[in-house]
Amino acid sequence: MEKSGTSHIARALRAPGSTSDPSLARGFRIRDWQVRPDRCQLERGQTSVALEPKAMGVLLCLAQHAPGVVTREQLIDQVWNGRVVSDEVLSRAISLLRGGLGDDPQDPRFIRTIARVGYELIPPVERIEPETAARTAAPGRRALAAGAMAAAVALAAAAWWWTARDAGSGDGPAAQALRLAVLPFDLLGSQSDQRYLADGLTEELTVSLARVEGLRVVARNSSLRFRSSDPDMEGIARALQASHLVTGSVRTDGRNLRVSVHLSDSATGTEMWAEVYDRGLDDLFGMQSEIAGAVTQALRRRLPVAGEATATRLARAPANADAYRRFLQGRQQLARRGEGGLRAAVAHFEAAVTSDPAFLRAHLALAYACSLLAEMIPAEAQAALARAERALAEVSHEAADSPEVQAARAALELERNRWAEADQAFRAALAASPDETELRLLYSQLLGATGQRDAALAEARLAAENDPLSPAAALRMAVLMLWADDDDTAAKHLAAARELGLAAGAAPEVSMLLLVRQGRFGELRQALQEVQRRRRQAEDWIPLAVAAMQDPARGREAGSAIAAAAAAGQLEELLQLGALVLVRDDERALALLQSRRTLRTKELEFLLSRE
Repeated sequence: MEKSGTSHIARALRAPGSTSDPSLARGFRIRDWQVRPDRCQLERGQTSVALEPKAMGVLLCLAQHAPGVVTREQLIDQVWNGRVVSDEVLSRAISLLRGGLGDDPQDPRFIRTIARVGYELIPPVERIEPETAARTAAPGRRALAAGAMAAAVALAAAAWWWTARDAGSGDGPAAQALRLAVLPFDLLGSQSDQRYLADGLTEELTVSLARVEGLRVVARNSSLRFRSSDPDMEGIARALQASHLVTGSVRTDGRNLRVSVHLSDSATGTEMWAEVYDRGLDDLFGMQSEIAGAVTQALRRRLPVAGEATATRLARAPANADAYRRFLQGRQQLARRGEGGLRAAVAHFEAAVTSDPAFLRAHLALAYACSLLAEMIPAEAQAALARAERALAEVSHEAADSPEVQAARAALELERNRWAEADQAFRAALAASPDETELRLLYSQLLGATGQRDAALAEARLAAENDPLSPAAALRMAVLMLWADDDDTAAKHLAAARELGLAAGAAPEVSMLLLVRQGRFGELRQALQEVQRRRRQAEDWIPLAVAAMQDPARGREAGSAIAAAAAAGQLEELLQLGALVLVRDDERALALLQSRRTLRTKELEFLLSRE
């Protein structure tokens, strides 16, 4: 099977009579970069950058259609050769291209995004004739050697960093070299309603392996962007910085389940271990535990650094298969986030604990989901937090000191603004689970809300390092750069979050504050209108507010319109507070703050901004 990115390049090379000009596949120039698709290489002077085949395939396709716009559908059809892939896969390829070319999505010089359409290559494409390509081959090889030397230096620096970070922990450099990624298992067949089985098995296996002493596991958010069926395993391992990959597939047939699992060495591409499991659906939990143990044993035989999995009472098997299936369905919905996903997750977890009241992990997941729901829907916060507390109480009497309970407790106390208790719980949970991206991001929010900006930034950077493809981590960096008054860097992080798949409606306050600071008031007006339409709330106050941000003399008038919309229940409180501050109606802004019993984390951080 051809690699998905290479296939487009290969077709261009071997089709001299087609519209895919083979001379471009042999090489072309854009500005000061020489592009060699046949080698997946960018060259500029003594600098050489290796691109993944898919990313290079996208660049070649853009060059072949230049100066025209290439739709997302065209790119996916031509580069992935008709395979069904998500928009996130293309967005990641564009992000890798921009990184290799040194392009800025906010001020692009190479690739321009055409909203809701596709992309276009900005500079003219200069074809390299075969003779020229041959003459430049030797310098290209010298550049490649220079690039390899630079990569070696970077790897040496990374090894020093990990060793220094873990000094005194008992983990040597060999232990840190073992980094495993569990890719989402493929669901075979046409039963799309069984998707939760494949997703749940992936999630459970990741959690189980993360408990193994001496084994680092790539964060779930980054691993979920790839699929086990992707032929470019080498590129995936490189993107995730994973030394080993676990891949697999799930097929259901009535009450029977067949799971195929593979463990491979990323450096050599060789398969270290593989097994096929044929079980009944009722044995799903036992099979998952068996797979985790087998993977651990295979790693220990080849690389004797993985220890035993940390024992925990939370890992006990549920009493019945129905409770475990509802738990897996809840985990799948929890990963979706958004109001709909969180509500569905709570319903599944409630059903799981009803089916098995002693299923501690289901109680724990219910507590976490309710805490997130309280943060998302303030009007329901009191009831949601009370339900979270009851669920957590069911677990705490048996496993109060476990990292999982501490993590759920941290999220609950953070939402309650009980900062000392939350800080203690965060520290305990992260000491046992340092690679938990979401936990670090929540802790960063706590530190930011209490004015500890340097510590908040350190936590966000750790999250981004372990989960480099997480849109939430990029968004968190954008927020922190806003409060540090580094608007340019904030804009770059926000653009990266969007490229990585951040929902269009997520964190509107971040993008809108950036638009204010950049003086892009026309775009600000449109953004405010989109938010209000999505919430089905009034828009008539928006023109006055935007005008007052440019002319302070109109602040009181705009403040009155904002207050009227809020009084009619047509304006969310955080947006109301931000609008009052930005139109400089300080009296109403202070009155709003004084009327609140508590402030949410987002509001507390906003009070630390220069505005």
